[in-house]
Amino acid sequence: AKKRDFEQAFVSAARAVNDEQYRPRALSLQGVIRIAEGKLIEAEKYFSEALFQKPGFSLALAGLALLAETERRIEDAGDLYLQALQSE
Repeated sequence: AKKRDFEQAFVSAARAVNDEQYRPRALSLQGVIRIAEGKLIEAEKYFSEALFQKPGFSLALAGLALLAETERRIEDAGDLYLQALQSE
């Protein structure tokens, strides 16, 4: 995908962050976009904030699992995927 497409998606998700109902989901989507861009430290911050907003949120846990997988922390990734499956 093009860098511009990622930024457009990120801006759309950022707008949704303002709506309390969609905030954890929007933050998690921003994290996924940052992973796709290779901005892994930023990605982790978005997933962590989503979990702060909604503890146990499966999309944020799955995002952290994807991040761990991207960083080749396979055991951590497996644990996080399992947590994501068992939550909500």
